[in-house]
This record gives sequence, structure tokens and C-alpha cells, in this order.
Amino acid sequence: MAMVIMTIIIILIIVVAFKFSFKSKPSKGEDYTPASDMYSGKTKDYSTQAPQETHRKSPYEEVDRQQ
Repeated sequence: MAMVIMTIIIILIIVVAFKFSFKSKPSKGEDYTPASDMYSGKTKDYSTQAPQETHRKSPYEEVDRQQ
């Protein structure tokens, strides 16, 4: 009985490992497209454009600037 249970556990581990390894992976030629862009219909070439950097000033930085 113990052999049957161990065999079932080993088979389950193998099945889970195969499912994990065969998950759909994007090919190296595909550009990354965030889901938000995919569903909004935006098209953007992420390979050539640097991400736009934004910085929100914290309240203490704004107070220092006013003085």
C-alpha cells in the first residue's frame, strides 16, 4: 500500500514539473507588451524607447523649495 501511495506522489510531482516547464513562454523575438497596453489597444515599441522617468516630490521637498 505504501508503494502505491509513493508511486502516485511521484507521478503527481512529475506531472506538475512538466506542466511548469511547458508553460507558454514568449519567444525571444517578441517584444514585451504589458497587459494594460494589450487591452487598451496602444502600440508602443518598448525595445527602442527608454521608460519615462517620473518623480513625485514629497511634501518636505516642496516646503524646502518654497523657503
